Amino acid sequence: MNISTRTLWTTFAVVFLAAVALVPLSAQAQEPAQGRHARMGESGGFGPGRGQRPIFARLNLTDQQREQVRAIMQESRAGEQPGQKIGQLRRELNAVIFADAPDLAKIDRLKAAIAEADAAALNKRVEAELKIAQVLTAEQRAQAREMPAARGGRGARRGVKQ
Repeated sequence: MNISTRTLWTTFAVVFLAAVALVPLSAQAQEPAQGRHARMGESGGFGPGRGQRPIFARLNLTDQQREQVRAIMQESRAGEQPGQKIGQLRRELNAVIFADAPDLAKIDRLKAAIAEADAAALNKRVEAELKIAQVLTAEQRAQAREMPAARGGRGARRGVKQ
């Protein structure tokens, strides 16, 4: 089979960009679950003090609100975790991309599966956040809308300037 130079360079560019994009994601996916929960504190991390998600710390939640938020987050974490599936699919995609003879059909299937898992993870997160928003007062929701950490990515939630 004769591969044109343009096709070869395009494939190389796509593989390179995919590899660059996957490196931070694979490091994130390999973070131990225990470490993620430990940062949030022993009981879920929504009370005042260290380990609390910054958005909740600044909203001055009542004890009752903290308990409701904690219950919502525990419910959200129960069952299938789309993030774990995404990590596995990304590792599979990486292996197929860097195979001696990449299977383009399998790459397409894995991309579709990753997109589906990403959508499921987003839906799960939004569902939980909608429930949490209903626990907040109108003033707290207004405060949450104004917080940059509420709109940012992972770094913003951890207090990292972007």
